[in-house]
Amino acid sequence: MTSTQHNMPNLQFLFQLNLKHKVGVDVSASTADLRDKTTGYGRQVMPVTGGQCIGPSINAKILEHGAADWLINGPNGTKLNIRLTLKTEDNEFIYVTYDGFVGKNTNGMLVTFPRFETNAEKYIYLIDTPCVAIGKGGDGVRYDVYAVKPVPKL
Repeated sequence: MTSTQHNMPNLQFLFQLNLKHKVGVDVSASTADLRDKTTGYGRQVMPVTGGQCIGPSINAKILEHGAADWLINGPNGTKLNIRLTLKTEDNEFIYVTYDGFVGKNTNGMLVTFPRFETNAEKYIYLIDTPCVAIGKGGDGVRYDVYAVKPVPKL
């Protein structure tokens, strides 16, 4: 058996994303619980009521209308599907969607893979930038979003 050298990609911090959900409301009462009758998995829709994006090259607020977490709760954890729109401080719009999960193997971390859509020239680079985000829940959800940079060629 031969040994193969693996190169880890580099991560570059892009921004912190802070999502707010309804405060002081029982989550089970504020979400639509749609149980899948064939698998037993529960589906929840949790509206995002606002938040912010803070980083070296992007500062924005999360628009609350149309922003939500679509969750699928199962025996091994929760699958995440989040959709939101950012309005930057220079009045540009960035649509963000990300899938991910939190479960037994993540120690409570939310692991997601954001994708971006925009026609704003300043932020167009985001469209083709592979990203990973690591988050933690609480009163809201906080993600640190990183660009995955290619490994130098050997």
